[in-house]
Amino acid sequence: MRTVRWIFLCAVSIAVTAHAVAGTNSGTDDVTVRGCIERDAAASVVIYKLVAPGVSGTQIYRLTAPRDIDVAAHVGHTVDVTGTVNPPPAGARQQPELVVKKLAVVSETCAATPGRTPRPRAR
Repeated sequence: MRTVRWIFLCAVSIAVTAHAVAGTNSGTDDVTVRGCIERDAAASVVIYKLVAPGVSGTQIYRLTAPRDIDVAAHVGHTVDVTGTVNPPPAGARQQPELVVKKLAVVSETCAATPGRTPRPRAR
């Protein structure tokens, strides 16, 4: 249980730090995070995640996007996502939410992340 709590606190700390740094640099609440888009296969509803390598390990964000941004079309791509980060509710066992405002493709593939098996793109 301590490990889960520690991981949660690290994830929130990274999200808040990224949020604060981006806010100071741009004067807005937006952050830009580079990572790989994956579909959460374990979820009972369609959930897309952004898996981003970070200084203290991999950070995972749940993506929420408006209808005009087709996140599903970019599964398996490395992208830059610009938006706002909302930490999970206290006590929740989920990743922070990244509300997508802009998505830019960096690569049509995802770089291999240590400890992760690349998944083929769903068509």
